[in-house]
Amino acid sequence: MGPFIIGNYIVSGICLALALMHMAVYFRQTERKTDLFFAIMAVCVAFSTFYETTMHQAVTVSAYTTALKKALSFQGILWIAFAWFVNAYTGNPRRNLIFAVTGLYFLAVFINESHRTAFSTQKLKI
Repeated sequence: MGPFIIGNYIVSGICLALALMHMAVYFRQTERKTDLFFAIMAVCVAFSTFYETTMHQAVTVSAYTTALKKALSFQGILWIAFAWFVNAYTGNPRRNLIFAVTGLYFLAVFINESHRTAFSTQKLKI
């Protein structure tokens, strides 16, 4: 394992620790929605970083595309949580843009996860 991979694992661990701390704050004070959304964002960053590290270590095309799909799905969920975090942090009562961002990113994640692979691996000759 190189320093890049070790660094990614350290970042994932830090993000999971931050997520646990903010989840604990949210469970004690449930009116603080920003802590919930920040915890969701931290979990998504942790898993996205983990799958990006898996992409760097992949030795087959199918392992790479599977890790890529998972990383992109967690990044889509991250952007949904980020939109709701900003809305909760600013206290903006208008939510039309938030619902549009949520719907579009949900559609992107759904399309990403509904296809078996990102591209056809059977036509590649290595």
